[in-house]
Amino acid sequence: MSHKLVAMFVRHGSTQLNDQGKFRGPLDVDLDEKGKKQAAEIAQHLKGRSVGPVFISSKKRTKQTADIALPGKKTKVVKDFDPLNVGDYAGKDKSAENMKAIEHYQNNPDEKIPGGESINDFRKRVNPKIKMAIKRGEEGRHPSVSFVHSSIIHQVGHLLHGDHNAVKVKPGGSVGVFKSPMGYTARPLTKASESEEDKHLVS
Repeated sequence: MSHKLVAMFVRHGSTQLNDQGKFRGPLDVDLDEKGKKQAAEIAQHLKGRSVGPVFISSKKRTKQTADIALPGKKTKVVKDFDPLNVGDYAGKDKSAENMKAIEHYQNNPDEKIPGGESINDFRKRVNPKIKMAIKRGEEGRHPSVSFVHSSIIHQVGHLLHGDHNAVKVKPGGSVGVFKSPMGYTARPLTKASESEEDKHLVS
């Protein structure tokens, strides 16, 4: 059975907030030196590969990752690829207490995170754009590439497999979406993660 790679979703490189174990969400932070090195590793993975349209969120960390990974390649900003808005938790430590609170919102997806959005509202804005990126790659000669956030990667898994932990990758990791006669599947291409930290939508 043939499986055609139609889309790639690349998690942006690390930032200081990643390294400090803090929620990022709506904060617009830069890549740190580790994140730039991770973006360079993506460049090596993509070297020699033809790609279709390239999408980024409105956050600097996705554009910076894309600029290093695919230098000179034109990118299109997709605002709805912005990460889950964790509202009042942005910039706070991922303490046991705060993670328990976030789990509550994951388990009650219609309930709005204070100062942010509900999980279901997040899914409503993100799902059409994930489908768009897949469709653009499927219709073109080469797969689309979207530089996104961990919450978007989780949502790819939820949309295609009904489980937001179906595909998990570390910062700088990538997920491929494949088309076969049976439909679409997603699987990690690089830097798959088994970390407990990465099981949350807001990791």
